[in-house]
Amino acid sequence: WGDPQLSYEIKIVRPKHRASGRGVKSSGDKFYVTPNLYEALQYLRYPTEPRYLWIDAICIEQENPKEKSQQVCMMAEIYSRAKEVIVWLGPPTSTFDTAVEFLESLRPLDLVRLDRVIHGAQFLSKWCALAKIMEHQYFRRLWILQEVGFARRAMVLSGNSRVDWQVFADGFILFGDRFDDIRQVSYQSRDPDTAQIIAASR
Repeated sequence: WGDPQLSYEIKIVRPKHRASGRGVKSSGDKFYVTPNLYEALQYLRYPTEPRYLWIDAICIEQENPKEKSQQVCMMAEIYSRAKEVIVWLGPPTSTFDTAVEFLESLRPLDLVRLDRVIHGAQFLSKWCALAKIMEHQYFRRLWILQEVGFARRAMVLSGNSRVDWQVFADGFILFGDRFDDIRQVSYQSRDPDTAQIIAASR
């Protein structure tokens, strides 16, 4: 996802003991990526040691329809064999940090505390943060369920902040299940901005 304009240049450097495969850029080749991917690579790289990443925009020859078709058939195997699947949402934001802190505080959640979290006006700012994250364009991608569904482990990242996908998914489900109650509390708060953010996330 992100701006499709290929405007950022990276350099492909392959380990000397690995020969270049067909369709793979050789060591020292220049390669252009989207701003979003370029930014992700800055955060995902290790400062002092190599890190192995499979990124479709780089590992699949995008201008080769035959290769793209073959790779699509292998997606389930690729994601299921990955040590970890990364859901990249972009640079760090206070909204993401607020949502993550809130979601992690909900586990484990008993019925008494659940009622307080759903109906307490003091939690509206937390629900708003989660609602904003839910509107991220990443979650509009049709193949997202395949990416995380086959993963042995998936992590959601925003900058250096991270949270387990299951924690995220549980929060989304809870928000959806209790949406009407949360929206009602937002209306009662008499804060039009909060009510609009909550309502728009449906």
